[in-house]
Amino acid sequence: MITKIEIDGYKSFENFEIELEPFTVVAGVNGVGKSNLFDAVKHIGRIATLSLREAFETERGSLENLFTAYPDGKRAKIISYAVELLLPNIIVDQFSESVKLSYLRLRYEVSISYSEKDYKLNLESEKLLIIKRNEDKFLSRHKRIRSQLPRLTGGRSPFIDTSSDEKNNTITISQDGRAGNKRTVNAEGAFRTIMSSITTVEFPHAFAVKTLLENVHFLQLNPEKIRLPSDFSATDRMASDGEFLASSLRALGIRDRKLFKRISNDISYIVPGIKSLNIIEDEKRQQYRISATHVDGYEIDARQLSDGTLRVLALLLIKYDSNFSGVIILEEPENGIHPGRIPFVIDILKSMTLEGKNSGISKQIIINTHSSKVLRSVDTKNIAMAYTRKRVNNRGIYSITDVSYVSGELLSPTTERVAFNELETILNELKSDVRGI
Repeated sequence: MITKIEIDGYKSFENFEIELEPFTVVAGVNGVGKSNLFDAVKHIGRIATLSLREAFETERGSLENLFTAYPDGKRAKIISYAVELLLPNIIVDQFSESVKLSYLRLRYEVSISYSEKDYKLNLESEKLLIIKRNEDKFLSRHKRIRSQLPRLTGGRSPFIDTSSDEKNNTITISQDGRAGNKRTVNAEGAFRTIMSSITTVEFPHAFAVKTLLENVHFLQLNPEKIRLPSDFSATDRMASDGEFLASSLRALGIRDRKLFKRISNDISYIVPGIKSLNIIEDEKRQQYRISATHVDGYEIDARQLSDGTLRVLALLLIKYDSNFSGVIILEEPENGIHPGRIPFVIDILKSMTLEGKNSGISKQIIINTHSSKVLRSVDTKNIAMAYTRKRVNNRGIYSITDVSYVSGELLSPTTERVAFNELETILNELKSDVRGI
C-alpha cells in the first residue's frame, strides 16, 4: 500500500504531497493534473526498476518535458520523489525464496537531475528509511493496522543511504538496517538506482519496496478487449485493458469454484436480466469465451453484452483474484456505466479495501474521476479534490497542481483547504459522459 506521495519538479508538481487512504478518489475537472499524478506513480516504479534512461524515455512526452516548465523558459533541474509504504509481512522473489520482513513502514526517496548540456541523467540521491512509529500519521489514523504491526526497537539505520563529501558521492545499501551485509557503490555517473539493481531477497526490505512499486496495477479497461475470447494457450492473468478476461475467469474457477460462483452471483445482482455467468470452451477454435445466461433461459454471448456489464465483470475478477494484490489504480470507473449503477461499482471497489466490510482484503484502490455521481457515492473523507494554483515568484506566474481532502483531515501543509461549498460548485460544473450499462 502507498500511504503518501511527494513530488517536486515533475510536470505540474512543485512541492506536492498527498496522503492516501486504502480507498482514495482523486476528483477534479479536466486539465488540473489528475492523470499527471498517476503518471508520476508509474515513473517512480520505472525509476525503481529500469535504468535511468529507460525510465525517462518510456514516459509520455520527451525527456525534457517531464521536468516542470517555468514562464522564463527554464525547467526544473531535479525531479524528486518520496513514497511512504505499508509492506506485506512476507516477500517472495523469483526463485521462490521467501523472507519475513521486520519493518513494514518504509519511506523511499529518490532525486534525479538532467543536464541539458550533455543530455545526461544523474542520480542525485537515494534513500530507504524506516518510518518512526511515533511520527507515523497513517498509523495514527488507522489504529487497527497500528496494533497489528510489530513494535521493534533498534536497527534504525537506513536500508539505502546517500552520503557525500568533498571526495566522493556514494550510496550504501544494508541488509537489515543494523549490522548485516552492506554494499557501497559510487553514485557519480550511475546509470540506474540502487533499488533497480535489487533482484532477490538478499536485501529483503529493498526488494519488497521495489516489488510493490513495480507491480502497481494501472487499469484502463477497454470493453472491446474484454469481450475478446482467449486462446487455450493464453495467460490466466487479465491485462490492464481487460484482455484475457475469459481465460482469467476460467483459471479462477479451476482454483476456487466458490469464487467463480460469487462473481456469477454478483453480476446477476448488479445487472438485471442476467441469471448466471458461463465460460464456454470452444474446442473447434481452441478458445475460451464469456457468455451469460438470461433469466429467460437463453445464452448471451460476450459480443452482445454491454460495455458497462463487461467493465463490471472485469472489476469483479479483480476483487476476487489474488493475482491483483497491492495497489490498483483506475481512471474514470464511471465510463460506460449507467448513472444508476455507479453506486454498485463504487461498492465493488470499496469492498476490496479496508473501507469495505471485509477488512482482511489487502488491496488498495485509487481512482480519478470527474463524475459528480461517483463523488456522491463516496464518503467525503475519501475524496481528494485536485485543482490548479497560481504560483508567483522570480520565475514569473505559473500554474501547479495541488490537492485538498474535502474533509480537511488530510490537508497538505502547502495547500489551502477547499471549502465544502466550493466542492458543491465544482460538482455542479462536472459533466459525465455516461452510457447505458
